[in-house]
Amino acid sequence: MLFCLAQSSKVPKEEQVVAIDEPGPILRIHVIAEILRNAYVNTNKLFFNRRIMGKYIIAAALLLTALFEGCLLNEDPYPPPVENTGVQEITAGMYPSVSPDGKKLSFSRNGAIYICDTSGMNTVQLTSGVFNDIMPQWKPNGGSVGFIRQGNGAYGLLMNVDTAQKFVMTVSIHDSVLCRTGTKSLSGYMNNNTERNSAPVWGWSPSGEYAAFYKGNDTSTQLAVIRSDGTGKRMGTYPLFRSQRYDYFGNTSGFCWLPPGNNIIIASSVLTDTSFLYVVSVGSDSMVRMTEKKHIAYPTCSADGRYIGFRSYYSVYGYYILDRQTGFFSSTGGAYSPKLSPNGKYVVSYSYSYSGNPDAYPSSVLVCANVSTGMSSTIALSDWDYSFVFDPSSRYVYLSRGTIIRRVPLPQ
Repeated sequence: MLFCLAQSSKVPKEEQVVAIDEPGPILRIHVIAEILRNAYVNTNKLFFNRRIMGKYIIAAALLLTALFEGCLLNEDPYPPPVENTGVQEITAGMYPSVSPDGKKLSFSRNGAIYICDTSGMNTVQLTSGVFNDIMPQWKPNGGSVGFIRQGNGAYGLLMNVDTAQKFVMTVSIHDSVLCRTGTKSLSGYMNNNTERNSAPVWGWSPSGEYAAFYKGNDTSTQLAVIRSDGTGKRMGTYPLFRSQRYDYFGNTSGFCWLPPGNNIIIASSVLTDTSFLYVVSVGSDSMVRMTEKKHIAYPTCSADGRYIGFRSYYSVYGYYILDRQTGFFSSTGGAYSPKLSPNGKYVVSYSYSYSGNPDAYPSSVLVCANVSTGMSSTIALSDWDYSFVFDPSSRYVYLSRGTIIRRVPLPQ
């Protein structure tokens, strides 16, 4: 490359003007080569053989490059990705969930459920004991927090705790929640970094009247819907996968509630050889396919229910957004565990970052894509734990990185 730069005399003027406030090694190579190339071109004014002079110039370029890169500069040619400067550490914990009014966080810390202000202040412990309480979610009324009380490894009970009285109630009286399949974690939160296990394990309906969760085992998994009033009355069970069925993204493809809360969007691979997107009504056993796109995973919807986002491999791999009013699809970025923001304007997902070095182990970054423009940017560094949520205003994402919860601003 240096030889070509030193030999060529056809360099556009716009490439000759470079900003070198903080030049990196590669930029310095270009600058050195450009200076030496100019010297080479002008050797016709001297009484030297141009071919011999060219060899000396190339040798000098290589020597100066080595000095700049190694002895004098000692810089990393593959700098790590840089996150948004507005990222703030909030508190120690995992599995963040934002209250409906956007003022409180719930999270898990050392096997107990806590709440605090979104600033990290006024922390209150809600549960205690020998259990492992994980995956909290605020109930839509804002007065209580649901969570999974993990028991014998793969299973747990869906509980609810009043944030004022700290009264704990069992919601899933008759069913256990499937938290893992074998050694795999369906939530992606329990020390498991595989993408296929990043779909949600459970969730409240938008009205708070129902709760949905995974149940079953390794060979057959269903989505159970029960009343959230503590009676444990089952309102329906919907098949998600059977192990012998082929699913491009793995078996745990996810679900989401469709506002106002009587319908659920699920990605199921039971009825066909691959996963499709279906809508089911609470209390009914029918499954209606919503689109012919296949290999569906990670369905999410906007707060008003107009937009449904999902990942698919259908002729073109990507993240698709269905406008339920117009019936049109749009496509944007979305790599791993993509989620659509409540206002339907952003898609946030995980992605690999090799920092320019193909030999390095890839790191994980959080990427935000603008749905209307298609432009995307890295907003935070992350771990492979897939634990992030939007706040109701779609201004922030709360990210669990390691054991620290961080607030990440979204591009506005």
